[in-house]
Amino acid sequence: MIRKHFVYNIWALTVLLSLLTSCSDSDYTDFIPSNCTAVISVKTTSMSGEGSPFNEIRKTFSGNNEELAGIDATKDILLFETPDGTLGMCAALSDEGDFGDFLQKLKTEGNTDNFVERDGYTFCCLKKSWIVGYNKSAVIVLGPILASDRARTVRRITAWLNQDESASIKHSPLWEHLQEAQSDIRMVAQSSTLPEQIAAALSLGAPKGTDPDDILIEAEITFSDNTMHLKGMPCSYNVNVKQSLQKAQTIYRKLTTDWNTQMDAKAFAGIFMNVNGEELMPYLHNNKALNTMLLGTDAYDKIRDNKEEMAILLSPNGKATDDKNMTAEVRNLPNGKTTSEEHLVVVLNLGAIGNSASDKDNIIPLLAGTKRIIYTLKADSVNDKAN
Repeated sequence: MIRKHFVYNIWALTVLLSLLTSCSDSDYTDFIPSNCTAVISVKTTSMSGEGSPFNEIRKTFSGNNEELAGIDATKDILLFETPDGTLGMCAALSDEGDFGDFLQKLKTEGNTDNFVERDGYTFCCLKKSWIVGYNKSAVIVLGPILASDRARTVRRITAWLNQDESASIKHSPLWEHLQEAQSDIRMVAQSSTLPEQIAAALSLGAPKGTDPDDILIEAEITFSDNTMHLKGMPCSYNVNVKQSLQKAQTIYRKLTTDWNTQMDAKAFAGIFMNVNGEELMPYLHNNKALNTMLLGTDAYDKIRDNKEEMAILLSPNGKATDDKNMTAEVRNLPNGKTTSEEHLVVVLNLGAIGNSASDKDNIIPLLAGTKRIIYTLKADSVNDKAN
């Protein structure tokens, strides 16, 4: 079955942003733990505007676009994931009292309950599944959780609100890489937190046996036409892994055809590249995830013989209990007549997930109408070769 991943699950947190979105003495980022496996920074201005999924969620939950009290709109909101898969949000507060009043308003609407005080901090449960904890400078939201985990989650947030700056995300490689991006919505994540189809394609070139946690995936994120666009590159704080990934990127040439025409409606994932198959094969053999996806097909011969453009399509096989629940097809394509700035494109077609109850429960409600996720390797990370 398809697992929930960070890119999918940020939609659950955007719901909370719409419920909680005017400066603070402390640096609110000090309260985010250093062992996060993924982090996304969102400017509050990206929560509204034409085509913004944040705006649609705001309308759904608030019924209007009034300014919500308490959150410092001049500072980015940070979404993060912890090693156990718990999702979090951290935002700066502009006024603790206004924010508390806002939570009480949500209580009268049935959206918050179970208010408690601990170590001078205020906590409550939001939408039955999320714990909100705040002090005078910041708010942390954590979940989703079961009712039996509420006390433990309060203790966990309390520890973060009490932690020293040296234990914060500022001392994480993810934070260092996050500061290098300039877009309104930007992400850095360990590859293991992303959908495996994206992680596998972007991990091509990593030395055999590389821990997925040693590969970081950077991305600038935008939205349009029910599509989440991620543009970035793989990297690593491990020098050997970083150099190997950079070397592999030099084999990609610019795409010259419209990959959209090759993306079947029934295909869940598509990987598109313009590459000499002989150069790609050594990297493919070292990539356990892609090898598993291609096992039992004629893909290896087609990839080895490829000289121009190529599409790798993965489609659900309908066997929910099968460990290998995707079938793979490789298409060798002649070069086209146009040249784009795209070198490697990975597409996830969420409409092809399936109709099983678990798939719908786990993914569909969190996507806010998003139909596709497209990851494009940044052109400036690729050393172009002649076509």
